[in-house]
Amino acid sequence: MFELFKRTIVTGLGAMLFTKEKAEELVDELVKQGRINREEAEEIIDDLVDEIEKESNEAKNKMRQELKEFLNKIGLKNNEEITKLKGEIKDLELELEALKEEVKDLKTDRDNNKEDVIVETDDE
Repeated sequence: MFELFKRTIVTGLGAMLFTKEKAEELVDELVKQGRINREEAEEIIDDLVDEIEKESNEAKNKMRQELKEFLNKIGLKNNEEITKLKGEIKDLELELEALKEEVKDLKTDRDNNKEDVIVETDDE
């Protein structure tokens, strides 16, 4: 029965969400009910924690592999490429700011020229 209990807890996604504290609560309840003694409880908790750590590490490794494959699929293969792209984005941001300033200056010059034309027209 305890093997079934342990297997049930450590399987699937529930294993990743199951904490040591929660395992201790469940096992303490079994001790209170007299179904296991304290020594068995500690052994079960240790086994559960070991199994959960193993499952968690396997899940982390699988996620890393999936992320790496995704990055390769979209063309980002390593940190060097990402750093290079960040630099290119920063350069483009600077160019955009310079162009905005240039447009602003052109609009100001245009508005000033209109005023000059109006003043010249009024003088004639």
